[in-house]
Amino acid sequence: MSGSSVLVVGFFLKTWRFDPASRAQRSWQLVKGLALEHQSQFQPAMDAYSIARQIFEQAADLEGTAEALNGIGVILQKRGNLVEAREKLELARDYFREIGDENGLGRVSNNLSETYRRTGRTTARGKSNASQNPR
Repeated sequence: MSGSSVLVVGFFLKTWRFDPASRAQRSWQLVKGLALEHQSQFQPAMDAYSIARQIFEQAADLEGTAEALNGIGVILQKRGNLVEAREKLELARDYFREIGDENGLGRVSNNLSETYRRTGRTTARGKSNASQNPR
């Protein structure tokens, strides 16, 4: 993230007035989580994503919940907690499928494939492709 992007996000986070009734305003925790993640501040990022998840779940917003779960899964993956990361990412994937969000499905699928790769599990059914030659 460039310096100017960090400044814009920082200004946004300091000046944004929280109102859970507005989806745009509910999304600020996701922005905060992403900014902190890019700064390798994983615990504060996890906290922001967890708060976002709670807010989106209370609003019955599946897209926002899925985005928060995706962020949580990425942080867990970076910390090496691959089992819990897979669980969160698979739940996010299910939500993206349910609402028909192909972009979200693509993002979470990439993250999930990295988790499968790191655990030696490369498919959703648990079959390893480790013996196959890469293309």
